[in-house]
Amino acid sequence: MATGQAFAQESRQVNVTRPSRAGNGAETGCHQAGRLSAKGFSRAGHTPSLVASLLHFDVSFMVWVLLGALGATIGADLGLSGFQKGLMIAVPPLSGSAFRLILGPLVDRFGARRTGLASLALTFVPLTWGWLAAGTYVQVLGLGLLLGIAGSSFVIALPLASRWYPPEQQGLAMGIAGAGNSGTLIAALAAPRVAVHVGWHATFGLALIPVALVWVLFAVMAKEPPQPGGARHDHRHPAVTAAVGHMLQCARIGRRTFLVARTGPGLLKPGGRSPCGQPRRRR
Repeated sequence: MATGQAFAQESRQVNVTRPSRAGNGAETGCHQAGRLSAKGFSRAGHTPSLVASLLHFDVSFMVWVLLGALGATIGADLGLSGFQKGLMIAVPPLSGSAFRLILGPLVDRFGARRTGLASLALTFVPLTWGWLAAGTYVQVLGLGLLLGIAGSSFVIALPLASRWYPPEQQGLAMGIAGAGNSGTLIAALAAPRVAVHVGWHATFGLALIPVALVWVLFAVMAKEPPQPGGARHDHRHPAVTAAVGHMLQCARIGRRTFLVARTGPGLLKPGGRSPCGQPRRRR
């Protein structure tokens, strides 16, 4: 009896300890899977392009909302009413929506890297304008209109980041690049404090420094993602390409017709139509 009771107690202990071992194995498997997924993500895409997308997004959003962050200072300096300040702050978001419709097709045609460099370069125009001029309300509205170029960073940074990764990892890539929304926080916290010491005109001038730095980093780090199926960007207009091909075909047909005419007309079928669209003459 004593032996049987001891055996029963040992079997119970074994049954109790088994779930804990299974649980430890499941936890270890989850940790290993997480490590493997992290390694797979870093190896699947192009990390420098992902970082470049984040920087592009961050500095562009900082510039995009700069006018809103300085709205109180500019309104007090120009003596603007509440409606005028509201319109001034609303212009960059509205123009950003319009510029996305322009830069989006350019990304598809010329690539995210080229379009991203061009958009950062164009951002120098409103920043320089706000630094050296923009002394009237109308000029400030024009400045805000051009700041919308920076707000179109959506269509540049996200495709550049996501197209480097397989479909199951594109969400994470876009999430990392989309963290560039923090640029709005930087502008909201830093711009008013800087304007207190140097003025709002000089604040626009100081914003040129991070934009220039990100332009250099983006040019060095960003790389065009591979196209599906190995396709490349074709900058030639399809109508022009078709017309040139048709002209070359007609030239070959004309040369062949000339040679046949010299050797003998029997090789040409009467009443046919040439590839150039002109009917052949009967002989």
